[in-house]
Amino acid sequence: MNEAVIDEVKDIFENMISLQKRFLKVVDGLNSDPSNIGKNSRELMTVKEVAIYLKSSEPFVRDAARSKGLPHIRIGCRTLIDREKLDEWLEAQSIN
Repeated sequence: MNEAVIDEVKDIFENMISLQKRFLKVVDGLNSDPSNIGKNSRELMTVKEVAIYLKSSEPFVRDAARSKGLPHIRIGCRTLIDREKLDEWLEAQSIN
């Protein structure tokens, strides 16, 4: 690999680690003070939780996030879906 590509990969990796640390800090803050839960926070669901909620499969949820416009958040290798945005997306998918 050329040096520019290696440097870019390093930068991306460092940004991912920084984002993950910030995310964990927020989660720790919510856990340390339960009164913060629900205040300016979103209910984030995992792919598995969304699959259960929709009575569908995890591959369906991943495909919907990847190519069908399902709003989602990527943190590292995790895909999280905001419950409120999921419900809005479902409404928009309604045929009647």
